[in-house]
Amino acid sequence: MRVVWCNRYGQRRERLPGAPDHEVRSLAELPALLTPPFDRMIES
Repeated sequence: MRVVWCNRYGQRRERLPGAPDHEVRSLAELPALLTPPFDRMIES
C-alpha cells in the first residue's frame, strides 16, 4: 500500500512509525501522482 498525505495546512509530520510516500498540499496534486509519465505510456 502506498500513502499520500494531503498536508493542506503545512503542518509538521507527526512522530509516527514510517513515512508517507508523497506529501501534497492539495488534492489537485493527486492526479499527477497517479498518472504514469507519458513516455512510459508509449512504451507499454
